[in-house]
Amino acid sequence: MKVGEKKFNQWIFTTKSLISSWIFLASFFLLATSTAAQGPVIDVHAVAHKKAILPCDISPPVLSDSTILVLWYKDLGDMPIYSYDARTQPGSHAKNEVLLAKRAYFRTVTEPASLSIDNVSETDAGAYRCRVDFLKSPTRNSKVNLTVIVPPQKPTIFDGTGRDIGGTAGPYTEGSTMSLTCVASGGRPPPKVTWWRGGSLLDDSYKVINFDGAVQNKLEVLGLTRSDLHAVFTCQASNNNMSDPVITSVQVEMYFLPLQATILGSNQPISALHEIEIVCQSIGSRPPANITWFKDGQYIEATRQEESPTGNVSTSVLKFTPRVSDHGKTLTCRSQNPRLDASAEEDSWKLAVFFVPILKLAFGSSIDADNIREENDLFMDCAINSNPWVYKVVWLHNGVAVQHNTSAGIIMTNQSLVLQKLKKSSAGIYVCKASNIEGEGTSNPLELNIMYKPMCKADQKRVFGVAKGEQVEIECKVDSNPKADSFKWAFNNSAESIDVPQARFSNINSAKLTSSSTSILSYTPYIDLDYGSVICYATNEVGQQFEPCVFHIIGAGKPDPPVNCSVQNITSESLEIDCLEGFDGGLPQVFHAEVVDAGSPRLLSNLTAPIPMFVVTGLRPGQNLRLYIYSSNRKGISEKVRIEEQTIQEAEKRTAASQADFELTPVLGVCVGIVCGLLVVAIGILLALKFRKESRRVPSHKSTKTEYRVEVSEEEKNPDIIPSSKESEYYYKDGMVNGPNRNGSITENFRNCTYYSDTSNAEITYAELCHGHDTTGCTSGWSVGGTLDRKRRRSPNEEYPPVPGSSVIYATIDHGGSRTRVNGDVPTHHHHHHHLLPHQREIVSVRTPLLVNSQQESCV
Repeated sequence: MKVGEKKFNQWIFTTKSLISSWIFLASFFLLATSTAAQGPVIDVHAVAHKKAILPCDISPPVLSDSTILVLWYKDLGDMPIYSYDARTQPGSHAKNEVLLAKRAYFRTVTEPASLSIDNVSETDAGAYRCRVDFLKSPTRNSKVNLTVIVPPQKPTIFDGTGRDIGGTAGPYTEGSTMSLTCVASGGRPPPKVTWWRGGSLLDDSYKVINFDGAVQNKLEVLGLTRSDLHAVFTCQASNNNMSDPVITSVQVEMYFLPLQATILGSNQPISALHEIEIVCQSIGSRPPANITWFKDGQYIEATRQEESPTGNVSTSVLKFTPRVSDHGKTLTCRSQNPRLDASAEEDSWKLAVFFVPILKLAFGSSIDADNIREENDLFMDCAINSNPWVYKVVWLHNGVAVQHNTSAGIIMTNQSLVLQKLKKSSAGIYVCKASNIEGEGTSNPLELNIMYKPMCKADQKRVFGVAKGEQVEIECKVDSNPKADSFKWAFNNSAESIDVPQARFSNINSAKLTSSSTSILSYTPYIDLDYGSVICYATNEVGQQFEPCVFHIIGAGKPDPPVNCSVQNITSESLEIDCLEGFDGGLPQVFHAEVVDAGSPRLLSNLTAPIPMFVVTGLRPGQNLRLYIYSSNRKGISEKVRIEEQTIQEAEKRTAASQADFELTPVLGVCVGIVCGLLVVAIGILLALKFRKESRRVPSHKSTKTEYRVEVSEEEKNPDIIPSSKESEYYYKDGMVNGPNRNGSITENFRNCTYYSDTSNAEITYAELCHGHDTTGCTSGWSVGGTLDRKRRRSPNEEYPPVPGSSVIYATIDHGGSRTRVNGDVPTHHHHHHHLLPHQREIVSVRTPLLVNSQQESCV
C-alpha cells in the first residue's frame, strides 16, 4: 500500500512538472512574440569601468505623433530597469536602484536617444530591449547587445632563467644574447601581446599558455652591442581599440671593456722640483675602470679619480714632483674593468725634465711708486729666467690681457710695459707671464696705485622732496685717491648762487680699504626760492673735483595715485591687484588697497605694501567687490583708484573674456543711416557758413614780427644763475619804454612795469617764465634757472600744461596793431583799436636762509 502511494505521488509530481513546463514555454512564446525586436540587433562594446552608450530611436513614425513612454529591459526580465515618462513636463526618470544606482541616465537630446551607463562592469553585459510607446502609433521595440571588455593586467617580464627582472634586464656583456619572456593575464577576451623598441615593432608572435587566458611572447636579441646600453624594450598587451594598452618596460644594463687608456697632453719636458698634474683618461669601460700609475714598474698612488656622469669616461690625476734622476724613466697609466678579467689597457711616457720660466716684475728704477698721479708716465720691467728660453710674454691687468695700443699710450716691448698719460682705470694689479716649451711662468703681482681728483659717485640720491620748514640731510659721496680732505657746498636757484658756510655740513671718510668720502648738508627751505640745486665740490691732495655733484631740492607733497591698475588671477576665493607707481611727491611712499563688499559698506581687507602689488584672499565665490587703491607719504594720501570686480562662481571656468554677440538688425540699420545723413547735412551747413563769413571778412592791417636777440655774458649763460646786478637794464624799441627803477620801492617798480599785448591779427610771440619744484625745468621753454628758450614760440591758442607746484607768467612781444592790457594770465585778443594800456607786473622779493642781509628782486 505504501509502495503504491509513493508511485502515485511521483506520477502526480511528474504531471505537474510537465504542465508547468508547457505553461512556461507558452508564456515565453507569447512574450517573445509580443516583444519581438523591430530591426537588427545593435552591438555595443564598452570597456570595464568606462561608460557605455545604448542607443534607442524614440522618434515617432509620423510627424503628428509623439513619444509618451520609454522602457528599458535587460535580458529576459519582465520588469523594466529604467523608464522615461514624457507625459509630464519635464519628463520623469525612474530606474532600478539595485542594478543601476546612480550610474545610468537616459538622454533624449542625442540623436538617437541613448541610455548612458557609467562605470560598467562584467555584470552589465547582456541583451537590452528598449520599448517606446507612442500616443497614436504602435509600440516599437529595439534590441541592443552590450559586450563588456575586461582589459588585461599589467604584463610581467622574465629573463632566460625565469626570474622576474622588474625594470632592469642584465647586466649583459658585449656580444651576448638577451632572452626576455612577457606574460599577460586577466583579459577577456585574451589580449594580443607584442614587443616594441621605441616606436618599432619587434615581435608579435604570442600564444595562450593556460585555461585562464594568460598569453606570452618570448623575445631573443642576438649579439648585443654598445648601442643597446640603456635601450628600453616594451611589452604591450591589448584586447580592444577603445582603451590604451597596458605596458611593462625594461632597460638593458651592460658591462664593457675599456677601449683605451691615454695620458692627456703631449710628452714635453716637465719642470724639475715643481709639482705637476698628469692626467690619464680611460674611455669605454662600464662600470668605470680603475686607473693605476707606475714609474719604471714601481707603483705610484694617484691623487684622485673622477668619472663622467655617464660612467663611460674615467679620469685619474697624478700629482708628481719630478727630480733630475727621473729623466729617462717610463711613466705608465693602466686602466682595468674591476668586473671583467683580461681587460687592461696601458699608455706610457718617457720623462724629460726642464723648468718653466721664473719671472720677477718691478717698476722702473726712476719711478716713485708712492707718488704716481693721473697723466704721469711709467714703465714696468719683467725679469725672466728660463730654460729653454721663452717664446711669448703676456701682460695682464686685473686678470685681463693687455694689448699693444700706441694711440692709447700702451707700449709693449720684449720685457717692458710702458703706460703713458695714466688714467684712473690704469690702476690695479699687473702680472707678466712668459712661456717656453715647458709651460708658462707667472711673475709676482705688482699693484699700481694712481692718485686722482675726487669724482661724484653714481649710486646716490639726486632728488629730495622737502616741505617748507622741513629739514633734509643731503649726502654728497665722492670717490678719490687719496680721500677728499675738504668739501665745498653751493646753493643755486633761479635767482642766485650762494656758497654754504662750513658750519652747515659735516664730512665723513670711509674705512681705509675704500676711496669713498662723504659730506652731509642739513638744509631747510622756507620760501619758494629756497628750492633749486645744491652743488658739492670735494678737494684732495691732487686737486679739486672737476665736475661737481648736483642735487635737486623740490617741494614735497602728496603722492599721485597708482596708475595702470589691473585685477588678474581671479579665483572663487582670491584675486591679485597689480599697478604701476605714480609720482611719490618727493618723499618715500607706500601703497594701500582696501577691499569692500559692494553689497554693503563692510571693509573686507586693508592691505599695505611697499610696491603696488597685492594678493587678496579669503573671499567668497561670486562676491561683488569694490577695490580702492591709493598711495601715501608723510604729506598725506593720494586720490583713490576705484575698481569693481567679482570673484568667479564655484563651477565657473574663466578662460577668456566673454564677448557679446552683436547683430545689426534692419531697424538699427535704418537708425544709423538717418543719423549719418543728419551729420552730413549739419557739416555742410557749417562749412557754408564758414566760407560765407570768410568771404565777408575785411583784411586787417599787417604787423611785422621782429625777433629780439639779447647778448648775454658767459656768466649769464649759466642756467642756474641769474645775475644780481641792479645796474643792468634792457630797453626794447617796440615794447617797454622805461626799465624798472632798481633803486625805487617795490610799489614804484610795480607801477612802472609796462608791456602790451596785440589785439590785431598779427602774430604774437609768447615768452613763458616759471619756477617750481620740478628739477627738470619748464617744458614750456624755460630752464630751472630761468633761461629763456628763444627757439620756441607758442601760438595764443596753444595749451600750456600746468606744472605741479609752480606758477607761470606769460609775457607778450608784439609789433604793430593795437595793444591791450592783460593781467598776468595767458594773453588773449580783445578787439579794441588805437588804445595802448599799460600792463602791471609782479615784483617778487625773496630771502633765502643761506643768504643773510640780502634781497633779490625780479620783475616780470
